[in-house]
Amino acid sequence: MNHHYPRGSGLRHFSAAGSAARTFDALLKALERRQAKPLSVPPGRPEPRAWSGEDPAGTLHRMQQRCGAGDSEAPAVKWTPEALALADEFLEQARIDAENEGLDIANTEGILPGGGMIVPDDPTPQQQDYIGRRLILELRRKRQENLRNGDSTLPSIPHLRPGDLVR
Repeated sequence: MNHHYPRGSGLRHFSAAGSAARTFDALLKALERRQAKPLSVPPGRPEPRAWSGEDPAGTLHRMQQRCGAGDSEAPAVKWTPEALALADEFLEQARIDAENEGLDIANTEGILPGGGMIVPDDPTPQQQDYIGRRLILELRRKRQENLRNGDSTLPSIPHLRPGDLVR
């Protein structure tokens, strides 16, 4: 290494190489320590699937064939208009439940039949939570609508005053 540089200038390269080697060694030891610990299994995780002595690749291949478009064993699902309406009703109820998760709807005064609220002069903590959640949902809807229209700007946060309607 020293023969390519003038006399005495190769010393800085040796110190840089030594520093790089020490850094690499420290990182390698930290990686080895990290890999030596067994991975923790989150609580509630189901047991891994037992393949019962058969070939996993063959099982996956059979599953792929069964789920393929030309499967003649499985009957085709036919949705009636009543079943579609019921499924839509369940999806809508699940969406509403997810939007109101964690809110005390039963004890919150002033909720309108459509789900909105008129901002009171002095809102209770439940009303503040509800109004905040409704504003967040409205901003999400506006953002999705803007993205569908090709507009990537974020919607502005409205300034609320008593008497304003929050949808």
